[in-house]
Amino acid sequence: MRWNQISFAYAAYFGEYLWVIEDQGFHKALTTFVGIHPPGYSLLFAALAALGSSPLVWHSFSGLLAVAAVPVLAFAARAGMPGDTHLKWIVPAAALLFATSPHRTAYGLEVNNYPLLMLATCLQWLAFARFTRDPGAPRRVTLLALSTAACLWTHGLGVALPAAQLFSLLLLPESRVLLKPFARALGASALLCLPLLPGLFAIASSDGINEALGAGAAWTSLTELLPARYGSKTAAWAVASLAGLGATSALSLPAGRRLVPVSWLLHVTVAGAMIFALIALGIASPTQLPYYLAPLPSLLLLSACALLVVRPPVDNPDQGLLFQLVTPQRAAMGVLLLCAVVNSAALSGDWLQAREVRSAAAKNYPLVASGIGQWSAGSSLALIQFPQYMDDDKDAVDPIYSLLPLNEGVWFDDPGVDGMVPFDPFFGQPVRYSDDRWLYTFTSFSAVHLSALADALKEADKGLIIAAYGCSFSQRESLELGRWARARGATEQRGKDEGVWLWEPQGSAQ
Repeated sequence: MRWNQISFAYAAYFGEYLWVIEDQGFHKALTTFVGIHPPGYSLLFAALAALGSSPLVWHSFSGLLAVAAVPVLAFAARAGMPGDTHLKWIVPAAALLFATSPHRTAYGLEVNNYPLLMLATCLQWLAFARFTRDPGAPRRVTLLALSTAACLWTHGLGVALPAAQLFSLLLLPESRVLLKPFARALGASALLCLPLLPGLFAIASSDGINEALGAGAAWTSLTELLPARYGSKTAAWAVASLAGLGATSALSLPAGRRLVPVSWLLHVTVAGAMIFALIALGIASPTQLPYYLAPLPSLLLLSACALLVVRPPVDNPDQGLLFQLVTPQRAAMGVLLLCAVVNSAALSGDWLQAREVRSAAAKNYPLVASGIGQWSAGSSLALIQFPQYMDDDKDAVDPIYSLLPLNEGVWFDDPGVDGMVPFDPFFGQPVRYSDDRWLYTFTSFSAVHLSALADALKEADKGLIIAAYGCSFSQRESLELGRWARARGATEQRGKDEGVWLWEPQGSAQ
């Protein structure tokens, strides 16, 4: 479901980062932001791109990060609830909710920094929980400093973690003794993050990339778009309700055991407020929802804390059997398990549907399949998918990409075509395979760019295949593409929702 044109678009997003390094030196790798994002993930992806890795490696690397976050969250839950009698249930409950979270799964294979953010967040929670147990140990302080810096190097919302933890230390009288060692950890993190300051200053002085829609749009994003986007809307609200119940349980824990759970609550509050403000100010988009991954681990840890709820004592000992059997913990566990089952069913349904669509790609798009089959060494394939989905629609399926090589390495080289450059996220996104095949991907018909491509390949006597699909969603552009290609002497094949135009090299024609 994630292997589609957006894979190349996200990969191309890091082109400017690599250009800056090439032009100004490797030290810029530590100071150059990609959009509004710190360079942590950019460094990792730059290494993958330099090795000519395949899209399978890009997605698998992200998937490894997202999956690794689940057991780390379980360790964080165990470390954060020392001595609790219900610990044996809270740990697997938190891990189960995280593993089956449709929101985590939707963004877990993305070629961007959000899978890394999930893992970094869970690692930081683990380091903080262990730090609270033994704040005098230099190793604990060091690990907390490193994990906090890793969050800040990954995403700007990472700052909500130390902020929430600092607030919790200030609010809970019994925890203020930890302020001094925590300040040492924060100071070390700040030193590690000094290279980020130039990028932060540049972002602070720039305008928002989206229109500032105000608090109403932010509220709609949080309460309407987010719960209904992935998985079951009912399950989403049920998990949120469990988190509310867990928050009350965390606040009622005795001194000495409540610090980390209260920190989870404050992190959800601080990160949620930051996202709300970013959307209201136009810095973040109200219709794109990966930002909510930042507080997701803490929210699900709080949901697991719903298992701590206890029934108040009653005076009447002759309660019915049902009242005795259905304890608050069992009721909360039942709701939690039901949410996991419902979300798992939704994810399984998405997977089965995607599998069906992709397995029928060659049958439903025979012309495009034939065109891809003729894509040989030295030739170029321009694939035009007239968009039926946006880049944040993670439940959309692009059937054609099942026909493209996923596990072959690609290089972002200069194609030598006017108006097209390596890592261009807008026009063509050119990549080269090892046998000198070139792939260009478009979401619209651009006569200027396709003319430049056709002219360059004709001069080099190399073949060109243009394959378009989703034509019924963009009939005007499809007709323009057909007229343009016929005027240039292409061999044309047209179907209901697809079209293929072929130029063979003159050498092969002779």
